[in-house]
Amino acid sequence: MGSPYPISIDEVPATSIFTPTVALAETWSGNYQRVFLAGDACHQTIPSGGYGMNMGLADAWDLGWKLSATVQGWGSTHLMKTYEQERRPVAALMQHWSKIHMMKLIGLSTAVKLDPVVIESMDERGIALREEIDQYIQQNDDHKQSFGVEMGHRYESSLAVLNEQVDVEKAAPQFDSRNNIPTTFPGSRVPHVALSDGSAISDGFGKGFTMVAFLQKEAVTAGDQFQLPIALASFEEAARQHRIPLKSLCLMNETHAFRIWDACLVLVRPDGFSAWRSDSLDKVHNASQVLLQATGHTSPL
Repeated sequence: MGSPYPISIDEVPATSIFTPTVALAETWSGNYQRVFLAGDACHQTIPSGGYGMNMGLADAWDLGWKLSATVQGWGSTHLMKTYEQERRPVAALMQHWSKIHMMKLIGLSTAVKLDPVVIESMDERGIALREEIDQYIQQNDDHKQSFGVEMGHRYESSLAVLNEQVDVEKAAPQFDSRNNIPTTFPGSRVPHVALSDGSAISDGFGKGFTMVAFLQKEAVTAGDQFQLPIALASFEEAARQHRIPLKSLCLMNETHAFRIWDACLVLVRPDGFSAWRSDSLDKVHNASQVLLQATGHTSPL
């Protein structure tokens, strides 16, 4: 960048030493579910990986819809307890990976013999050293290739309504720290996909729960045409009965989205995570129980 530029430093008023530390609050709420911690107040992580702010935003996203549901009366007291059930393991996961990232970056100094003079040299030794450093960083790039850590985690709280007819056969994908593998398995973030008109599928979600229904033309039978309104009506009626906000989103011939979502019906939570799914329109049972469990009123089916 040119020759050195002289900089005059008048005074250094204070100095400090950065020490990488991690911390995780033992509990994220008070005994009576009246006080809640979020963000840096309940977890501290090492900067490597860049998880800090994203963790805090996700805390607020999870806590926000549950507070709203409780205040509005359609969420149970137990719903607030699931905030810690869902977010604390994610914070621990990101802390774990931030430490791995840091150790790999620190390992550069031992894996490569660093020399402050040689590294700036334009001779063969300098070129070779820089290539060696570049190779190490490329082989240990988890700190900037960890999309699975940030987006691919799954909430395993009591709000995830497992459907034995679907979720055993279509099990949750194995966790991959580098990649977010799209899935609608209950507790997972529903996949972001573009519909045939170019809009995002999430543009059609409501402010509360959303029942996404896929109906493919090539698979349409008289039975399907008959079962779809029945399936949706059962959930809509249950939602009205329990005063749970629910929007139905019917998608016809969205082959690309259907292939990725891999389910005929998916109940999406207000925060964009899957609460329940079904692979058939004629296997919808106990709509009330599904909605009540997804809002914390009942225990797992």
